[in-house]
Amino acid sequence: MAAGCEIVSSGGTASELEGAGVPVTRVSEVTGAPEAALLVLSWGGTCGAALTAVQRARQQGRSVAHAHLRYLNPFPRNLGELLERYEKVMIPELNSGQLALLIRARYLVDAMSYPKLRGQPFTVREIEARIEALLP
Repeated sequence: MAAGCEIVSSGGTASELEGAGVPVTRVSEVTGAPEAALLVLSWGGTCGAALTAVQRARQQGRSVAHAHLRYLNPFPRNLGELLERYEKVMIPELNSGQLALLIRARYLVDAMSYPKLRGQPFTVREIEARIEALLP
């Protein structure tokens, strides 16, 4: 970790960087394994709290992973494949659940919306508590 930063990457980019001698943290080490029971799917301002909550839950032995959508239209090509890997999908949203509605309609996945309408961002603890409730 040079200059106080860490490179997180996957696939070909990570391989190229590693081949050049650059230390890389694989995305799977940060976001969780593809065989997890729960996927926390974030977008927009929910990313930081969701990622940290997932990392803490994994440290406690919970079977949870995280994915973040950078854009919604069009959805990423592999999103359907990704969603099918998980028993449960939870979407923390700073609205009344629009993304979960779109995910359910497009991919026929029982995505659970976790909406927050108070004009404040999620705290890590709020998302952690929801993960704990879904994966006792």
